[in-house]
Amino acid sequence: KTTVSSSAAKTTAVSKTTTAKTTAASKTTQTTPVQTTEPTVTTPELIDGYYGECGDNVMWAFDESKGELVIFGEGAMKDYESYNEEWAALSDKIKSIKVTEGITSIGAYAFSYMSNVQNIELPSTLTEIKESALRATNIEEITIPDNVKEIGERAFTMSNVKRVTLSGGMTEIAAGLFDDCRQLESVEIPESITVINDYAFLGCESLESIIVSEQVERIGNCAFLSCAALKEITIENPDCIIEEKEERDRTIANEDTVINGYVDSTAYKYAEKHFNKFISLEDGSEYEFGHVKGDANGDGKLNVRDAAFIAAKLAQGKSAELPLSADFNGDEKINVRDAAAIAKFLATSR
Repeated sequence: KTTVSSSAAKTTAVSKTTTAKTTAASKTTQTTPVQTTEPTVTTPELIDGYYGECGDNVMWAFDESKGELVIFGEGAMKDYESYNEEWAALSDKIKSIKVTEGITSIGAYAFSYMSNVQNIELPSTLTEIKESALRATNIEEITIPDNVKEIGERAFTMSNVKRVTLSGGMTEIAAGLFDDCRQLESVEIPESITVINDYAFLGCESLESIIVSEQVERIGNCAFLSCAALKEITIENPDCIIEEKEERDRTIANEDTVINGYVDSTAYKYAEKHFNKFISLEDGSEYEFGHVKGDANGDGKLNVRDAAFIAAKLAQGKSAELPLSADFNGDEKINVRDAAAIAKFLATSR
């Protein structure tokens, strides 16, 4: 019988094949012993490496000389609750990850908080990347294989990823998938995507432009909130639902963002409501919508709710989300003085 501990073990021998589990039948009266053997897992060749189990028929091995973590075997990795205890002690040494052919799923939190990881290699057999699997890593560029059908919520949140190519097999961008990815510059969204869920690109401060294809039927609440550098967004589906669940919520929370779309579309109506510049995809016509001075919450009116809205955003440290119309006193700043000026104006104009 051969057993492999799930905790880090060290070997000084070159290992080419490790039998994950072998069970032999106990003594029997039969002349021919009965023996069952589960599938053999073939390991990479390692010297002075660490290894362990991370799934029913999946193992990991770390080559310290290369700083490379290798996941190998067949099937799905197991899930973790908040971080991977299997190689937690080695996380500072791991610089790259290689997931080999045969692996079908990367478990929840599998590589989370591995801040020194700069690149990852994914196999064509991969079909799923689970929740927070690559949270807070330092990978700058990643291409998701086409067989991947689903990526879990916040899989890349707080990572330093800059460029992402999503799988053509995906139909949704999960909630908070790129939440707080402040270095994200570009994302290639395939035509297979039909839904961009809530907070998908929340806080992507470096994202300058994005194209939402005509196949996308819904953009979730606050999907592009706090994308300060977002210069333009193109929404090709004239009937795309742009969600805003609460009065104060914004899906595209940057008044300077130009919205490209079709006249009388949902994108046009959104731009009109929130005073975004709109450019027609039909003939290039430009539309600019007027402001109601002091209208901070975007309801087209000036009332006490605007003063309260300004005060609330300032208290939350989210002054960047306030529209230019919130500058009621005209000093080119938005602060508590604007809320006070609105309140005073309303009180004296009754």
